[in-house]
Amino acid sequence: MKIAINKNILSSALDIVSKVISTKTTLPILEGVLLEAKDKTLQLTGNNLEIAIQHTVECEVIEAGAVVAEFKLLREIVQRLPDEEIDITADDKSMTIEAGQAKMEIRTMPANDYPIIQEIDGDTALEIDADDFRGMISGVSFAASQDETRPVLTTVCLELKDGVLSIVACDGFMIAVRKVECGSGDLKLLLKAVDLDKVYKIFRQGKVGVITNKNANVALLENDSTKAAVRVTEGTYLNYKNFMNDDAETTVRVKARDLKSTIERALLFADSGNEKTRLLPIDVAVRCDKLTVSTEGMRGRFDETIPAETTGEDLDIRLNPKQIYEILRHIEDEEVLLKFSGNIRPCIMTPVDGDKFFYMAVPVNPKKGA
Repeated sequence: MKIAINKNILSSALDIVSKVISTKTTLPILEGVLLEAKDKTLQLTGNNLEIAIQHTVECEVIEAGAVVAEFKLLREIVQRLPDEEIDITADDKSMTIEAGQAKMEIRTMPANDYPIIQEIDGDTALEIDADDFRGMISGVSFAASQDETRPVLTTVCLELKDGVLSIVACDGFMIAVRKVECGSGDLKLLLKAVDLDKVYKIFRQGKVGVITNKNANVALLENDSTKAAVRVTEGTYLNYKNFMNDDAETTVRVKARDLKSTIERALLFADSGNEKTRLLPIDVAVRCDKLTVSTEGMRGRFDETIPAETTGEDLDIRLNPKQIYEILRHIEDEEVLLKFSGNIRPCIMTPVDGDKFFYMAVPVNPKKGA
């Protein structure tokens, strides 16, 4: 293999596949990156046997070929080279890297030993704008469970029905839903949240296509230059739609940024000093056109009242401040609606208009007598 490639292009490509390169493995080949030069392109592949990423960039191919190089060393070399063209010559035993007056040689491994990305014989199940895809995954994945004894709840559910794509995550205490109009067809796919967190940011422009079929144990996410293979989780997902109703005894319309800042300050005081129950709840009081957040911990006491538009009954409810903060951190709208039906039913957050997002947080046990 012999190629000439711009340093910044190669460095960026290595950054993309870095998301899935193994650092602790009994298989040394998985610590490497597969480099395949052909048809005026360089194709880089990283694979940790759970997720695989393949990214293609343009380069001058003098001699086609394929090798596996130690990823960490190759990346560090490229980062330290001058900003000019890099000449790479490689075979199954070694790779020579030249740029300017610098010349280095590293060991390689045969390309045939590297696991390939599983191909799927199927049509594109859905296609979504890359910006929407990144925003929707980021906006729900934090709500997925980390408890591996409940594997379905560690996933993100992608459901396409009646021209609307819903992306959902739930850990049993929170539900996060994002929606966008997205063509036609029917699809329901469960992908592990930790896997999606590693790959969704690499799709930076254009459209993202999702390819799957019922006989495959992976789904392919791809655009013009990048492909990611993510394992599919089998199981029945929570019927989250049962929780998406508009019945509310108390409604609060508030500026999202103001509420997020208030919760952020309250978190400074919501420390119990107990290792087993480190985080204390916040008390939220809804009165006529105002919302008060308070908590008291080992560091002292916090109280803050912010203006709001309220309708319905007065309310006192206890919530997990970390959950509420994480939800608000992913809401871009200027204002948000908080909906309550008493202090033992969940807090629901929706847009003022429309249904592009839905968040639900289960309250903490109320005070005795509340």
